[in-house]
Amino acid sequence: ADDERADTSAVTFSLISLSMTAGALVGGRLPGLLAPLGAALAPETVLSYRATLVAGVALAAVGLVPLLAIGRGRPASPAQTGPLIGNAHRTRRVRNDMAAFVAVGALFSVSAAAIVPFYNVYLQDLGADPGVIGTVFSVAGVCGAVLGLLSPALARRYGVLRVAAGMRFAGVPLIALLLFAPSLPLAFAAQIVRSATLSMAWPVDSNFIAEILPNRQRATVFSLRSAAWNLTWAGASFIVGRLIVASGGYGVAFVTSCAFAALAVAVFSLYFLRHPHVVAQREAADGRRQTTVKVRVGG
Repeated sequence: ADDERADTSAVTFSLISLSMTAGALVGGRLPGLLAPLGAALAPETVLSYRATLVAGVALAAVGLVPLLAIGRGRPASPAQTGPLIGNAHRTRRVRNDMAAFVAVGALFSVSAAAIVPFYNVYLQDLGADPGVIGTVFSVAGVCGAVLGLLSPALARRYGVLRVAAGMRFAGVPLIALLLFAPSLPLAFAAQIVRSATLSMAWPVDSNFIAEILPNRQRATVFSLRSAAWNLTWAGASFIVGRLIVASGGYGVAFVTSCAFAALAVAVFSLYFLRHPHVVAQREAADGRRQTTVKVRVGG
């Protein structure tokens, strides 16, 4: 059922946020814990960071154990795996939907890649030490994990478009403020808000894809969106990194992130605002509200 899938997605992404929280906390504290082992492992030395990366790789390898233990999934019904039902118009609609999801994912990837790889260095330049940075990232992860569980209920109440678009855009104002008033408190707040709201948006977005697309096309679009995300991330982070070095500041990163986030929200909202599935859901919600009002008035 759609509601069960939405709740499952929320729990899954919340667990991911908690895992990233634990990783950020361990990664931020590990260099300090390694310091007593020798001068070469003193905090902020190359060797201490390398040791932290090796520890991260080892933890990631442990994750292969439950992955390999996953059994075969439940077979899909013929209705889910069969050919698309409908005429050429329906087929064209599905292809357009897939293109829209991939394009929006790529735009959001540019927005994230413009700041995420450089944000910890930016915080260090503002005066934060690795331990504090790890703590802030951990707090952001916990907030994302807790608030992410609320996203299905918010989507059912206010609609997928409002919640997904609003959460994607929520971190933009604080990032934009850093252009004019850079400070550690504001930078910490921007990280927490951005991380928490994106954690709320991901399960809603994933469930929305599952509602819109047939099963076969759903699997394809997840693969295409993942590929588009990784490719645009690699290109954007490389280009923005060069621009940061050339300009001597992070302004270009913040402007790029805000601009592409706004563009992604605009494309997502404008395309799906008149989508038949969204229109049908909106009309059904309006009908339920009118029925509720009539019952209350009659009662």
